[in-house]
Amino acid sequence: MARVLSSDVARRAGVSRATVSYVLNRRADKSISEQTRQRVLRAARELGYVPSATGAALGSGRSRVVLLRDSGRVPSAGQEVLPLGSLAGLLRDALAREVHSWGMTLLSCGSDTPIADVLKHVDPALVIAPAGLNKDETDVVAAVGAALVDRDGRGDPLSDLVLGQLPGLQVRYLAAHGLRRPAYLTTRMPGLEPLVASRRRAVLATCEQEGLPVPREYAVGPLDEDAVGEFTGVLHDWSQAGVDAVVCFNDLHAGLAVAAARNAGLRVPDELAVIGADDELLGRFLDPPLTTVAPDMVAFAQYLAARARAVLDGTEVPAAPTTLARVVERATVPAPASPTP
Repeated sequence: MARVLSSDVARRAGVSRATVSYVLNRRADKSISEQTRQRVLRAARELGYVPSATGAALGSGRSRVVLLRDSGRVPSAGQEVLPLGSLAGLLRDALAREVHSWGMTLLSCGSDTPIADVLKHVDPALVIAPAGLNKDETDVVAAVGAALVDRDGRGDPLSDLVLGQLPGLQVRYLAAHGLRRPAYLTTRMPGLEPLVASRRRAVLATCEQEGLPVPREYAVGPLDEDAVGEFTGVLHDWSQAGVDAVVCFNDLHAGLAVAAARNAGLRVPDELAVIGADDELLGRFLDPPLTTVAPDMVAFAQYLAARARAVLDGTEVPAAPTTLARVVERATVPAPASPTP
């Protein structure tokens, strides 16, 4: 199939090639009516037009680069296990495919790299920061003239659309299975404070909504050889207090809970249920296999891409999807009790 050219878009929209260039390169110095702009954008979408990266850079004075500020960090000694597992990689790969389809390139930087330092070396058309930027970072992005996609209309980080669903799913699933006294195992690993705080709030709020008691909590440090022993004592005390399930910060912590339960002489799931979050591969190989909640990072990446494309094109932002996570039923939560005849 022959490549679609800007002349094809111009012909479909009934405008000149120069007008197509002005619209697609967002030339603020050219006066283009909104009706004409929308006609050009519609024609480009219908034809599947992908502009030349070189031509776009020359026309707009900006590289065809999208910068992703993700949640990845360079781990410090003793913390080599990435606390977010593969989620950041899944998001990055799926988003890169979407951005590539526009004829643009996705670059990424971790949250432990000041974005001001990154922008000294990269001149992006757009910055995507699912976890949200603070005011100083937002000002830096604005100062270089890049568009920004990081928060919804209420000011909440876009990552809450997917990661924010996980704790509620965990608690509601346990409650539906008759487990009414959950406790919460979280982390005190540095660098995750915003996510730790948001997941904790969601667990507490869902417990209240479900009419459950305020859960006992424990924050474990680095997941090293001492962590299992540390949590075994805590789990023994929880069991004595009537705790019947552990809601875990993620699947790595759920693995810790399963190991500690074995040390404490508690049978999973008969005497203690465990539910993870993130659906990491390791959960399938635990004994018993881990029940968890899975975020749909590919669908989330597609939504981020659609939102970013709308910002670049100056079109209406798409509505956010309502379901971006699901429960993965395995064997660490018992089946619901059968009703008494």
